[in-house]
Amino acid sequence: MRAIIKRSILSRKKQKRPTYPESKLQVDRLISISQWLFIVPIVMLVLFACGQLGILTSSKIAEAKTQSQIDANYGPWSYVLIHSINSEIIDELREDQSVGDGVVAVIPDTSEGDATWIDLTPNSENHSGPAPHANEPTPWNNSPTAPSTPLEPQPTPSVKATSTSPLPTEELTTPSTTTPIPTATDETPPPTPTRSSSSDPDCGAIVVSNVGFDKDSFNITIENIDPQWEAALRYLDLVWPVDGESGFDAFSMGDDSPERFYDPVSPIYTSPIHAPLDPERPLTDGMGTQTIQSIFHQSPEGAYQLTLSFSYWHTEFLCEIVVHGNNSPPSIDPITFWMAGSSVFGGNQLIREQPNGPAQNAMIFTEFKTAPFADETPLQSGQVTVYFYATNSSDNRDTVGFILKPTIGIPILGTGSINIPANTSHPTLFSASFHTSAYKFSEGNRLVLALTTENTTKIYWDGEWNTSRVILPPMSD
Repeated sequence: MRAIIKRSILSRKKQKRPTYPESKLQVDRLISISQWLFIVPIVMLVLFACGQLGILTSSKIAEAKTQSQIDANYGPWSYVLIHSINSEIIDELREDQSVGDGVVAVIPDTSEGDATWIDLTPNSENHSGPAPHANEPTPWNNSPTAPSTPLEPQPTPSVKATSTSPLPTEELTTPSTTTPIPTATDETPPPTPTRSSSSDPDCGAIVVSNVGFDKDSFNITIENIDPQWEAALRYLDLVWPVDGESGFDAFSMGDDSPERFYDPVSPIYTSPIHAPLDPERPLTDGMGTQTIQSIFHQSPEGAYQLTLSFSYWHTEFLCEIVVHGNNSPPSIDPITFWMAGSSVFGGNQLIREQPNGPAQNAMIFTEFKTAPFADETPLQSGQVTVYFYATNSSDNRDTVGFILKPTIGIPILGTGSINIPANTSHPTLFSASFHTSAYKFSEGNRLVLALTTENTTKIYWDGEWNTSRVILPPMSD
């Protein structure tokens, strides 16, 4: 049996195992590696796509609000009235606390959070009221303070005042913080805190006046006439007509020695301007008037608005005063010269006052001259209107011509004409208008108005016809 088993084993060992070529084994390894190299990128790409999809579709995380949600209320507390205590209750309390007559008991009132006190004396009168805490102010109405009376606007420009008044902050006069326990013989009540002033600040006590303009500034004058409240100027807001050329330079305040503030390095060419004052400028009764100037290189023409914001010491009361101004060139009316008789300058004249000399008349040609002007006296361009009396004895209409020119120099400033109807037998008032150019007269130069007519037309002036005149454009810059 052993021999049989041994031969079986030997026969198996002699059997040849199958062999593979070496090249085929290398090919199999490469195929296996390539499969993994192909699968791994696909798996990574799928994971990346899933992550991006989750980021794009996920909702935003709500931001956590870390700030405090507690609001502080520093307003005055409500006034609580505690009614009188029945004397029988006092007796029961005395028995419960095992105290004798004439002893004061302090009873805490936990329902309202405050302590009340009573005098537990035999046959004591009823007492009521809150406990006399040392720091308790005198209660007042908790309703918002009504706005102050607006400042009446000036005729030109207008001035108005508005105010916002939160609950006032009181300055209290308090007794000592040690509150003695009242005794049966102590009939003097504890002192009551008092307010430092009997009324709120009044915007109307800040008076604005003298609103006007200089060549390079917008000026106002302010004064505080309230003897109780000291105001402080905190902000200035200026709206001004920007023209692209006249830049804002600075603010100044004061009378004798004005102090400049909000003084930029270079001019400001934009509007509005907000100027905080640091430190604030005080304004108290007794300081008198204070001038505030808005300084420019040259004050632009147009509308201005200056807002002054005030606060008051020891309060949260704010006051705003709005001042309006309009910087416009003064209106210059046309100038009238009256036709008058001869003068020391020779010939007929043009004078500024209506004449009262003898009646005058002329035909064909006559001229009127002004007195000599100072050097560089300007005449603006515009309309010239001539009023005169005339007659025409002809059966045909006639023409009166006008020439306006200086006595020295060639230029003719303006010409015009008007037709006189035929057979105008009585002196009749006529008027004619034409245009003149601008001109500057040299020293000693005069303005001449010449009238030309035909042989049949006569011109009248002075005496009973002293309303003959010429109206010229303004003779000013």
